[in-house]
Amino acid sequence: MPEMLNLKKVFGQNFIQSSEVINDIIGTLGADENTFVIEIGPGAGALTIPLADQVGHLAAIEIDRRLVKLLRDTFKDNPKVRIVFDDVLQVDFKEILEHEHAEDFPKLKIVGNIPYNITSPIITEVLESGIPFENFTLMIQKEVAERICAAPGSRKYGYMSVFVQYYTETEYIRTVGRELFLPTPNVDSAVVNLTFRKEPPVDCDKEKFFNVVKQSFAHKRKTLANNLIGMAGSDKQSVSAFLTGLGIEPKRRAETLSLEEFAKIANALGGEIKKAETTNDSSEISKW
Repeated sequence: MPEMLNLKKVFGQNFIQSSEVINDIIGTLGADENTFVIEIGPGAGALTIPLADQVGHLAAIEIDRRLVKLLRDTFKDNPKVRIVFDDVLQVDFKEILEHEHAEDFPKLKIVGNIPYNITSPIITEVLESGIPFENFTLMIQKEVAERICAAPGSRKYGYMSVFVQYYTETEYIRTVGRELFLPTPNVDSAVVNLTFRKEPPVDCDKEKFFNVVKQSFAHKRKTLANNLIGMAGSDKQSVSAFLTGLGIEPKRRAETLSLEEFAKIANALGGEIKKAETTNDSSEISKW
């Protein structure tokens, strides 16, 4: 890291210092000369530099003006790399792809070392973009990575897990200790790989599905029957009868349900489903 750069907390800047981790990210991403890659948060180029040698084209989005200058100087003679000075939360991914003629490349992938403070909105934006990425390889806070990859029945399984797993198949690649970053953050990180599904994993209207999921997780300590009052019936008794008829135990909690079971509930409700209401108990839901 050049001495002239003072790292900015406002951008959540923590730069990886391990070539082993960088190689693991590149290997997991699986890009080659037929691949167009978008990189989020290239920083000083620790991942960008080796990645540029392997891909067909690379567009790296950076918000720090000083790092943009550094990166543009580094890649000034490399026509395969474009450094985009922009806020990833405001940038138009489709515009970048059109500008750089991404349609000329048969494969499209996205990678990034994601700042902890904007992890949720970045993942949401990418997953809901409608862009046919093959996969999204990212380094994020370990706790978030564990939630994303959690299976039903796990204490870490929640709305976040269901949301990401609806769009992708998740894989926890490795833990990355905090000591491998500069400056050192207060928590460990992890590398995960999200492989985009070509079709939804369940046969269910998406809006209805997520309304049921949100309501089911609205009060995590409550049973499914209690959380679905007002959506699947006017009282606990009627909701319990509804769930029992679907073969789902009313006393179960949302963190034990699979995507297929949430879809079964949504499809059985039919018609218009009341929108889920977030509450003070729903801090995890409100992030997504």
